[in-house]
Amino acid sequence: MSRSNPEEITKSPEVFRLGDFSFSLKTKELRDQAGHAIHLRNQTAEVLAYLLRHQGEVVSKTELFDGVWAGSAVTDDSLVQCISEIRRVLNDRDHTIIQTSSKKGYRATATPVLTDPMPAAPPPFRDQPSIAVLAFEDFSAGDESNYLSDAIPEGIIAELSRFSELAVIARNSSFSFRGAPVQVQDISRTLGVRYVLEGSQQKNGNRLRVTVQLIDASVGHHLWSEVYERDLSDMFVVQDDIVRRVVATVAQKVIRFEGRPATASEASRRSALLHHLEGRQHFLRFTPDDNEKARQANQAAIKADPSQPYGYVGLAFVHINGHRWGWTDLSRAEALNEARKAAQKAVELAPDYYDSHAAMAYVCLQDNDLDRAIARAHRALELNPNDTVVMCDLAEFLGYAGRFDEAEALLQKAMRLDPLYQDWIRWSMGWVQWLNGNCEGARQTIDAMTEVPPMVNRVIACIHMGLGQQKEAREAVERLLEYDPEYSIKDVCRNYHGKFKNTADFQRVVQSLRGAGLPE
Repeated sequence: MSRSNPEEITKSPEVFRLGDFSFSLKTKELRDQAGHAIHLRNQTAEVLAYLLRHQGEVVSKTELFDGVWAGSAVTDDSLVQCISEIRRVLNDRDHTIIQTSSKKGYRATATPVLTDPMPAAPPPFRDQPSIAVLAFEDFSAGDESNYLSDAIPEGIIAELSRFSELAVIARNSSFSFRGAPVQVQDISRTLGVRYVLEGSQQKNGNRLRVTVQLIDASVGHHLWSEVYERDLSDMFVVQDDIVRRVVATVAQKVIRFEGRPATASEASRRSALLHHLEGRQHFLRFTPDDNEKARQANQAAIKADPSQPYGYVGLAFVHINGHRWGWTDLSRAEALNEARKAAQKAVELAPDYYDSHAAMAYVCLQDNDLDRAIARAHRALELNPNDTVVMCDLAEFLGYAGRFDEAEALLQKAMRLDPLYQDWIRWSMGWVQWLNGNCEGARQTIDAMTEVPPMVNRVIACIHMGLGQQKEAREAVERLLEYDPEYSIKDVCRNYHGKFKNTADFQRVVQSLRGAGLPE
């Protein structure tokens, strides 16, 4: 049977069930039982779609290379990575959904569905204007182009998010469409927004050309577009001008927008921001090596322009990681002191910058001053009501305070604003659910993670102990000790002591990990 027969393909089902998940061949979307979109890399989604079009059959590597990569020169590693990602996402640990046929290829076992059972996409925001700002296409050359291309749309997201009347999709979700040939109507449906802002930019010497267009994605109409030709040193002027126009266009009858004069930027300010953005990319990988690279990048940001808060904010979080996990040559006390000094400097330099207060909030938590941590996080959200990272930080703090329902509601709000949310939000949600006594819900949340950082095994062990599954809890502790053989109950106590408002919650953590076999 020829697999290139278009008639056979058009007759195949549009949707397949894969365990607890559903995948649409039409949209290339994978969703869990709760209707949350599960992010897949474009090539991974194409591999899964190809296997499902021929589900039940063994598909050779050659066929996959031809069908997905169209004859492009790729290595076996590219395919292996895609298969591994599919299995991780589907929790297919036993390879029962995506099977390997020795020396032949792969076979997908799924259930075709005649009617579309895909859980509904996030409902549109009906009580406020909603917008997603996409990553800009960058036609520039040079090493810094990736960071430069994010600077303007990130600035737009941050500025628009100051207006509580607007629902602004978080960076993680809106930037996930980077490089993907997706229609704005599909983006609108996936994210549940009406308006989409897209753009491109190109650096040519010291000149910057920025093209921006605002689209009413519900009908596909272009509402406004503009082309900016400026000196690169005027990047922040361009950014402020775009924000003013976008807000006036999208919500002029809803928001009383008082335009403020754009602040002319200098090359040093631009350089500081770009170094900070580079550092953040490393920081979010959550490894000791990347934490050090993030430290270096934020030090470079401070050197480039010590009058800006960016490098100090990044440095505060880097030193907090050093304090919490030992990823530093400093003592724990010295690392915390460095974090405190960096956060204080950020607040002094930019008292109205939400991230300055977010950094200080986490320092307060490490100082075991829970009330001040919560107050600082609330202040950060006042300055940027739609920042999902601060929402998750505050949810963690509320969990320590025993305010579990509030914490869970805040995480749900973060997931709504960030429909393609990253695994660390699931980590936070699973933790809060466990604290709230919902062990089964916590297990399902953690099981939906695409990748499980080693430290998540602490939460996994606690969840299984709560479910009475001691064997699985011990296996989680064994995985934790493979990563850090020296980790112990002493480390747990040092990490959590003083953070919980209710001693019983702290003791529950310690007793669960001790019962799971974590050594003293």
